[in-house]
Amino acid sequence: MKKMDEAGLQRQIIALCRVSHHELVRNVFAPLNGVLQRNPWDTRKANLMGMLSGVPDLCMPTHEGCIWVELKAPGREANISKNQHKMMEYLTRLGHRCYIAATIEDAMNIFNLEAVRVETKWAKEGRPQPASDADIVGIGELG
Repeated sequence: MKKMDEAGLQRQIIALCRVSHHELVRNVFAPLNGVLQRNPWDTRKANLMGMLSGVPDLCMPTHEGCIWVELKAPGREANISKNQHKMMEYLTRLGHRCYIAATIEDAMNIFNLEAVRVETKWAKEGRPQPASDADIVGIGELG
């Protein structure tokens, strides 16, 4: 059986996230940092567009920061680049939570456990649930 690469792992995780019963997990997204970086021209173009090296593969925004997950193919968990390590340290200092996952199960456990943690905290604090479409303010409506 062929080993799954990081792209295949990410596609399967995103597919599972989209059908989760947790709203937070359904809204996990992938920053497109690695997509354009295939040759020197694409890398320069990506940098000019504001993409940063080292940003983790998946993000789940919450009201108390984001949950970031860096995916690594099974057996390659220790292969974190210097830029990835620096970015994860920076995000952690800002109050975000960063993880490394090498399996679909690990990533889904991270997202589901974090969603339960945040939802439980919301309920205990009487915080409002995530915004509905009616709560979103258009740019022309600001100030």
